[in-house]
Amino acid sequence: MRVCVCISDAPRITQAPRDQKVVDNGIATFICFATGNPSPDVYFRRAGGRRIATRHRHDRYSVIAVPHGAVLRVNPVSARRDDGLVDCVAENGLGDPATASATLQVYAEGLGESTTRMHVSRHSPVLFPHQYFSRTVDWLTEIFGG
Repeated sequence: MRVCVCISDAPRITQAPRDQKVVDNGIATFICFATGNPSPDVYFRRAGGRRIATRHRHDRYSVIAVPHGAVLRVNPVSARRDDGLVDCVAENGLGDPATASATLQVYAEGLGESTTRMHVSRHSPVLFPHQYFSRTVDWLTEIFGG
């Protein structure tokens, strides 16, 4: 006879997306990781709205599922359509979904503000903690064509 002790955990965000200020027509990248058992489904949505999904290859929104998380890339950002909150949601059917929000502030070019961007390249592997993602960020650079 085999006995299985299964421990279930509600989802928990372990790395929340960060607030960003991006020039109109620039690129915004949000990264989110979560834990739970079973492993949660991690996705993005506009503040309280519907799930953001990549529908076509040339969509402005690219969502890539990575182990224990997701990456959202908006290219190009639009002040009229993208300014505001972006939610990261993790759910696995246990308890309430875990959420974390980030603000995307889009400004017109030439206003003198500095641009804060999260560059996904081989020079910024700290975006992916080893316990979640052992490959280098070159993989995402290849996917996003960076």
